[in-house]
Amino acid sequence: MVLKKIIKTKVKKTITLASFCSLFTGCATMIGGSKDKIELTSYPLDAQVYLGDTYIGQTPLQYNFERNSNESVTVKKEGYKPVDFKLEKEFNTLATLNLINVFFWSADAMMGNLRKYSQEKIHVTLTKIKQNIPLLGHQTLKDSTKLNKRRLASKNESL
Repeated sequence: MVLKKIIKTKVKKTITLASFCSLFTGCATMIGGSKDKIELTSYPLDAQVYLGDTYIGQTPLQYNFERNSNESVTVKKEGYKPVDFKLEKEFNTLATLNLINVFFWSADAMMGNLRKYSQEKIHVTLTKIKQNIPLLGHQTLKDSTKLNKRRLASKNESL
């Protein structure tokens, strides 16, 4: 009899504690977590990936992005123009499980989980930076081509 009473009391306490804790966590937070895994690939491979100013790895890369972050992603590689972009977000349908509970909606809103990232895979194509190729001294390939055209024109005039 005493044992039943102790078990009943512990079960009540556990249910009360779980109910109290659930007031501060919305459905999108409890079920879906607060991060989204996104796969980043690039052409060419082995480009450096930054979240804001923080280096997070090289492509190909899978990274768990915090939903409440608004930082931009930068993909760069030597000899190529860097690509800078923000991850797109959409409404997190798991939040609809909050129904009419204002506490759940506000918990998801505070944690940044009313929205989630809309892409699971992102491919970035880097553009090669065009550079003049130095030939002799200060001459470049472009200058050399102009010089050759002038020489041909002067030869044709002399003939």
